[in-house]
Order: sequence, then structure tokens, then C-alpha cells
Amino acid sequence: MQSIARHLIKKGVTPEQIEQLSMDLSPAFIAGAAQSFPKASITFDRFHEVKLLNEAINNVRIDERKEHAALKNHKYTFLKNKAALSDKKR
Repeated sequence: MQSIARHLIKKGVTPEQIEQLSMDLSPAFIAGAAQSFPKASITFDRFHEVKLLNEAINNVRIDERKEHAALKNHKYTFLKNKAALSDKKR
């Protein structure tokens, strides 16, 4: 982020002028952005947010499957659109 800040300064833009940043969830990027652009709000990209949510949902599914035998062989039942499920699956 420091190299971006230096580049902007060469172009006549101060780091304080940057109001928004978009980035992935890397802790290094977050720390660098906070240091180099202290007034900027950070927006995380949708891809990485959705990826984390999908991983969390899958972990819950795995834990629930371990506790409830009736959920065996229903992995994709929970991933499908509810409207696309058969009556039996619903």
C-alpha cells in the first residue's frame, strides 16, 4: 500500500483524499490500508465474502450431519434452491 500511496503523491493526490478502498480480506492489505490511507473506508470484495460464508455453512452442515443420521446423503439438498427441490426433498 505504501507504494500506491507514494505513486498517488507523485500524481498530486494525498493519502487523506482517498475515501474508499476495495480489497480482499488479507490482514496484510487491511493493515497496510489503515496505515497508508487512514481516512479511507474499506469495502471487501464480494467473492471472498461469499467464499467465507459458503465455508461456514458447509462446516455447520458437517457438524449437523454428525449429530443427525437423517441428514445423511442430503449435502446437495441444502445447496439447491428451495423452489427446485422435489416434494420429498422439501
